[in-house]
Amino acid sequence: MERMFRVLVASGSFGKADPEPVRMLEKAGCELVPNELGRPLKDREMAAIVAEKGIHGIIAGLDEVGPLTLGASDTLKAVSRHGTGVDNIDFDAARRHGVVVTNTPSTNASGVADLVLGLILALFRRLIEVHRHVQEGRWERPTGLELGGKVLGIVGYGRVGRLVAKRALAFDARVLAYDPYVRETDDERITLCRSLDELLAQSDVVTLHLPNTPETVGLIDAAAIARMKPGGFLINTARGELVDERALAEAVRSGRLGGAGVDVYRQEPPADSPLIGVPGIITTSHIGALTDRSLKETSLICAQNLLAVLNGEPCSYIVNK
Repeated sequence: MERMFRVLVASGSFGKADPEPVRMLEKAGCELVPNELGRPLKDREMAAIVAEKGIHGIIAGLDEVGPLTLGASDTLKAVSRHGTGVDNIDFDAARRHGVVVTNTPSTNASGVADLVLGLILALFRRLIEVHRHVQEGRWERPTGLELGGKVLGIVGYGRVGRLVAKRALAFDARVLAYDPYVRETDDERITLCRSLDELLAQSDVVTLHLPNTPETVGLIDAAAIARMKPGGFLINTARGELVDERALAEAVRSGRLGGAGVDVYRQEPPADSPLIGVPGIITTSHIGALTDRSLKETSLICAQNLLAVLNGEPCSYIVNK
């Protein structure tokens, strides 16, 4: 079959859980150009590929899709984000060069919500520490915490926040939520707070579910942490830019907070992050969306979005209309 479009598959997780999205693109006449570096691409790296190969569409993961990439070739028509967040894409440059950007909202929400509960339970029962002790031949049996009866504060009551609330209610937790764009919840058992400070002061666990925007960068800084309950816990599976990492590390190290679960960082991989190596902080490698179900749905919708834009057909998930 004659190849109609050249597609740069920058996302390392596209098509990994199910090869059908790859077959879909190839059947539609796409020539797939792999990301041979095996990591998220920098803007200049992606731009070089786009210019050299005359790329028509990009399947982007956490890559830096900046002005160099978006202006590298007149052939480029679409960036299909393999995931929900689009803060790694320069929308001004996309507008200037007429590049359509799509994403896959809600496909990873369930996987992220599961991880949030997993991190909370691991922190409450000190699972990482206890596992290490048993492996070392030590038989220590620390008293843990139960989620039932605790107050869980959800900052950002969108798709993921709502699923976290549903799971926490099943554990008999009391659930608070703060979101300036939400006027009512879908469950009478959930209390909407009037301010972030109100939620921080009452919550035993605070979990963040916000995008990276100028308004949210550094939202949880030293002052916000000081307003949290002594011994409280912080979970961040959203964006690393939301949290002052040094302030969080110091709060856990000093005992001001009981611990934290972190899946995202200001710089990834987080080799120099102050969060690394702090007892009481569980660090995972941005795995929230990496589940079998999530990856299948994300890859399928990502491929459908890209083909729709390249073929000039309607697409429901354009984010820069």
